Amino acid sequence: MDFVLIHDAWHGGWVWQKLIAELEARGHRAVAPDLPISESMAQCVDAVVEVVETCEGSCCLVGHGWGGLVAAQVAERQHERIDRLIYLAAFAPTSNESLSSFEPINRASALRGGIDEVGDDLLLVRPTVAPQAMYADCHAEDVEEAIERLRPQHAGTFDAAVSVSADRLGNITKQYIECIEDQAVHISAQRTMAIKAGCFQINSLRTGHVPQLSAPVELTGFLVLSGPPAH
Repeated sequence: MDFVLIHDAWHGGWVWQKLIAELEARGHRAVAPDLPISESMAQCVDAVVEVVETCEGSCCLVGHGWGGLVAAQVAERQHERIDRLIYLAAFAPTSNESLSSFEPINRASALRGGIDEVGDDLLLVRPTVAPQAMYADCHAEDVEEAIERLRPQHAGTFDAAVSVSADRLGNITKQYIECIEDQAVHISAQRTMAIKAGCFQINSLRTGHVPQLSAPVELTGFLVLSGPPAH
């Protein structure tokens, strides 16, 4: 199976490297593109569509955090090529929702008040906030490297709404992997979104926001062993 992995805001394809090693060790192929730093959500979606089109046959699409919005829009456009859509502690939208739409249900996020403007509409998590909000259960060396590699995110990608439909995204098998100790996307928000998005299965990890770093083996198990319910 081919896996296409979509990173969260402020991150890059690097955040998936431990998970990619685990997937490849089990005989799977995984690709984690760096999404462009752009005000246009469409450009981010285009970058992932290009990767999906290189896969042999169908693929499994995984969206993390803000990447769930990108994943949903990619799945809408490439629905015939998506075997399964997995939301990982992700924002799981219905039509006309943006990341900003989820603020009312994610008010407990430790990121609130911890994001600075570092350029024209460019936002970056404050280095003093990121460790606890996103990496509290990660090894110290992983936290240090992650902080160094975080990059700005354009505010426009937080306000851009997705456009999805019942006959495209609605017909794709969707799974949600919740991170119970997540301080960035609160668990109550995750569970609300998983139900609203129509996920057939919800798996739980007792981790913070980035299990790709803190629990790659356990996360891999949910990616490769889960499947749609028997009919």
